Amino acid sequence: MWKKLLTPTLIITLVALFTLTWYCSIKAEEYFALWVERSNHYAPINTTNGLVSYERRFFTAEAITSVDITDLGRYDFHHLIRHYAWGVTMITTPVPSSATSSLLEGLRIVTDIGPTGSARSKLSLPRLTVETADGTTVTIDRIAGEGRVNAAATEASWDFSLEQIELVDDLNRFLISGIHTSATLHNLDHFPLGQSNTRFNSLTLDTANDRPLVISGLTIEGVNLIDAAQRYVTRSDMSFASLQAGDSTFAAGRLVLELNELDPRVIGALMTARNKLRRHINNNFAGDAFIEEIIQPVFHSLLESGATLDLSNLTLTSSHGQLTGTGHATLMPGSTQIALDKLLEQLKLELQLDFDVVILALLNQLVEQAQGKSANIVRKEEELRMIFGGLVQLGFLTRMEGDRFRLRVAYDDGKVKLNDQPFRLF
Repeated sequence: MWKKLLTPTLIITLVALFTLTWYCSIKAEEYFALWVERSNHYAPINTTNGLVSYERRFFTAEAITSVDITDLGRYDFHHLIRHYAWGVTMITTPVPSSATSSLLEGLRIVTDIGPTGSARSKLSLPRLTVETADGTTVTIDRIAGEGRVNAAATEASWDFSLEQIELVDDLNRFLISGIHTSATLHNLDHFPLGQSNTRFNSLTLDTANDRPLVISGLTIEGVNLIDAAQRYVTRSDMSFASLQAGDSTFAAGRLVLELNELDPRVIGALMTARNKLRRHINNNFAGDAFIEEIIQPVFHSLLESGATLDLSNLTLTSSHGQLTGTGHATLMPGSTQIALDKLLEQLKLELQLDFDVVILALLNQLVEQAQGKSANIVRKEEELRMIFGGLVQLGFLTRMEGDRFRLRVAYDDGKVKLNDQPFRLF
């Protein structure tokens, strides 16, 4: 009796497995074309992805894709796709015996795709070295991480790390060490919403004048969302633990910016403009159509929307002083007939800065050293004390205590005020 039941059950199971495998092979080809098409929507404007070939068999398939990067050339990738009843596994490597293979030696991306189309990829690359047209050598060491995308390609997440990135030219060496980036995004079929976090252990710039720039503990956090009023909001929070540039040293710094009250249609217009810009780059910028097709729609959407940019936290600290600031700028909604050169008339701006003389002297020293000039920090402090003292007498500055001052700037209806005093350059 058991044998009589087992045989048809086994046959039904095998038929089901083969049917599911066949179904997965068909869906894999559909999803693959979708991923290539969707990737162009978010790729950098100088990058174009393409599907060169796709050869589907019952248990496996092979595909070739290309990535064209302006000024860096074309890179070809081979995809071995294995079909199973429960999904698909794809192994991506450079096309053998090609320029891509020698450049990206050791690259391996393993992607598991479920029966619904959701995917999870793991990437590893020991080293990537590229020499640009201007003679700069870029080396990236030990890239590793993973990413996930849902079936509809509307939600994604990633978590990647890089040991270091080094850029070297005839005069400078720029080294970024200990990089980690992660993000969780949704709404990818329109424009990305979600949050991201990127951390750098250190950034070091060595120049020919032996005045290194070192930034330690740099963190960049970003949030993009649609609020309860169906307006677009984006927030960026950047901070560092310490910064040393030549003889100037800062203990900590932070900058928090938030863009509010923006109509989501503006972001949609930006995404459309971005894709049109890619086509213009490929066609070597086709004359006046660039302004008409790309710039004007975004400009008109922005004028119809209005927006507010908030500076909620500006902090820069040294061993002898501190700079802090808050403020906001508002773009008032207006007619699309307003010319670009009249845009400032739609702006309202307020900014408050509290600072010590010494930190402005250090910032001035930093700028002069970047220009290759020598700076006398003591003399600059004395000059700034005299200038600020005169501005206090004119009512443009407020002395807080000692060498600490407050500046309030307002701009409205084309007029500038410092500490509520009208200010004119001429």
